[in-house]
Amino acid sequence: MSGTTGMFPPKISLRSYFDNASGLRMGAPVRLEGVDIGNVEAIHIIRDNPQTPVEVTMKVSSKYELCVAQRLSDVAEYRRCTGRNLCRY
Repeated sequence: MSGTTGMFPPKISLRSYFDNASGLRMGAPVRLEGVDIGNVEAIHIIRDNPQTPVEVTMKVSSKYELCVAQRLSDVAEYRRCTGRNLCRY
């Protein structure tokens, strides 16, 4: 099969921080607008970050990298303009 990239598409690693990750489990699906784009790889408590002490590492298919980057840009712009978070976790 010439020109294929293999059975498993490349993945990127993302980290996000939350004040609460109750019920979240390693291996849980990561979704963007209802589409599964990856899985939770790790969940850690960061003790020196009291506002958002839960660090979640996700592995996401690289084909969604631009969609994720755009979403992060939209959230940052909203926060800059309004001083409020777009999402509550």
